Amino acid sequence: MKPSGPLPEFKSPPVVEVAVSIQFKAPVLTGPSQILWWSQVREKFPKLEQVPPLPRMVETFEPHRSSTPQITLQVSKTPPTPRILMVEQSEAELIQVQQDRFGYNWRKLKPEHTYPRYLSIRNEFVKQLTAFEQFLASEHLEKIVPTQCEVMYVNQIFKEGVWQQHGELHKVIPSVTPHLSENFLPAPESMQFLFNYLIVNEEQKPLGRLYVSVEPSFRASDMEPIFLMSLVARGAPRSEGLEELLRTLDMEHEYIVRGFTTLTSPEMHKAWRRIL
Repeated sequence: MKPSGPLPEFKSPPVVEVAVSIQFKAPVLTGPSQILWWSQVREKFPKLEQVPPLPRMVETFEPHRSSTPQITLQVSKTPPTPRILMVEQSEAELIQVQQDRFGYNWRKLKPEHTYPRYLSIRNEFVKQLTAFEQFLASEHLEKIVPTQCEVMYVNQIFKEGVWQQHGELHKVIPSVTPHLSENFLPAPESMQFLFNYLIVNEEQKPLGRLYVSVEPSFRASDMEPIFLMSLVARGAPRSEGLEELLRTLDMEHEYIVRGFTTLTSPEMHKAWRRIL
């Protein structure tokens, strides 16, 4: 996909989480080596959490197939190696590591957390990934061979004077405006949105997918209605090397930003103070 001009930009974007991650061709870590890696970054990421590992996800483009976890049944005397979250003191940043994945997340958990923009997040991901690869080499562990790159954005969409109830998703996402063939049903009580889009190159060859979901939710502090809008772009790099890895991540980021802007309404853009 060729660049098509400057990306849309908002002064007050509703972003509350961004994750940049890669999936490896083969497992490279064991539980002890995960802890050993944590010791290398513990000064910046002092908090450690263990959570279940994420399933392998691979984008395929055969007819009538989409992305699904590759699930295999195995008999083992030991549980699977967990996913390790290494969290910095304010909890706004974290590194995620499991046997076949490495990722970096930024989260807005407190009002003072300011979205640092994609380039800053990508640069921090590269910094931590480079250190991780150096660690693997020093420990004579498997070299990373990425099979999938992924960028994820999560947005909290507040009313902003544009909508009032969860049944008014069409005021946020105009394409879901309800059109009924009969007048029997009232206005919907609640609405949600789930769409997949192909990511293609100049020849319209599929390179990955953009997954978009919008779900009704509530703000924990006061139960104010909100919509949670998640955009996940995933695809395989076409060759090895950091340059191709970054090209794939940047392409996925562009699909997320342009997709988000295309799907959401001009009224919401005004509330988010669109400048480009």
